[in-house]
Amino acid sequence: MDGNRRATIAWAMAAAILGVVFGGHRPADAKRDQAGLDLDLAMAVSRSLARTASAVREGVVAIDSYRGPSVDAAGQRNAGSEGYGAGLVVRADGRVLTALHVVDKATRIQVRVADGRRFPATVFARDEETDLALLSLDAEGLDLYVPRMGDDQAMDIGETVLAVGNPFGLPGSVTAGILSGRGRTNVVENNRAALLQTDAAINPGSSGGPLFNLRGEVVGLVNAILTRSGGHQGLAFAVPSRELAYAIPRLLRGEKVTRGWLGIQVRSNKTEPGIDVVTVVPGGPASTGGIRSGDRIVRWQSREVSALTDLRPLIRTAAPGGKVAVEVLRDGKRQEFEILVGER
Repeated sequence: MDGNRRATIAWAMAAAILGVVFGGHRPADAKRDQAGLDLDLAMAVSRSLARTASAVREGVVAIDSYRGPSVDAAGQRNAGSEGYGAGLVVRADGRVLTALHVVDKATRIQVRVADGRRFPATVFARDEETDLALLSLDAEGLDLYVPRMGDDQAMDIGETVLAVGNPFGLPGSVTAGILSGRGRTNVVENNRAALLQTDAAINPGSSGGPLFNLRGEVVGLVNAILTRSGGHQGLAFAVPSRELAYAIPRLLRGEKVTRGWLGIQVRSNKTEPGIDVVTVVPGGPASTGGIRSGDRIVRWQSREVSALTDLRPLIRTAAPGGKVAVEVLRDGKRQEFEILVGER
């Protein structure tokens, strides 16, 4: 067989192989096909977000709070001011969780549920430490949708979140963003919870609205923004769902929400996994249970801990009077201690 014939056969075989790989399409056709696949994927993601938003909006309410009437310094009487906020349905018969600052000192509160009905409401219980208030709707026979509670600790930074609120009095507004950070402290005055951070668009009136993951589970309750303009600048914060799950049952019972306390000061270890114990309060729960300064906490109950953002919410949401197993690394060896949680 001469060289030209061999070359012709080789080209024919190559063309056949390419035809199998590309389905007989030319490169331009392959690009069009890939563009179509990309569009299908984008549409699937978009529809998934829309389905989640549609489902969870049923469990979010709009809140109008009124302060006043009052008399100003000149003796003039005014009708008072109106504020906006949002809330999360936590019990079907009309219990709604919101941010305390939305309704604090309000003389009248009105709640609009998802189907547009309006009901007067009163503050049933509050927790100043995490800026939470539980409202009771003045209505009979309600059967509202209650969204599922999720675990904010199970989310990774960068995951998509949806915020549903009432910005500027526009109920049911949905915005999307990502979980930008966690464990944020000293960003909201008088709030001791380590907050979640998101870049979802949050504006005045969004406070008290829930933050959802893509499964439609509540992972936070919006309570603040950092801004120089008075509006959204990509820095919003939410009380984590772990704090909410701890507080809600107590608020529903009308109880004071107490937090766990071990009596230790800790810091992150930058080179090894675990949390270093810096000081131990003499006679405190940790000291009584056997924890010493210099120990490195590596496990809380069955959960490994490697950062302050892991440990702080676990301590705060440990019920005072309950016992927890804390494992430490001491002199290169792991030791476990049972600590009776105190109350802070």
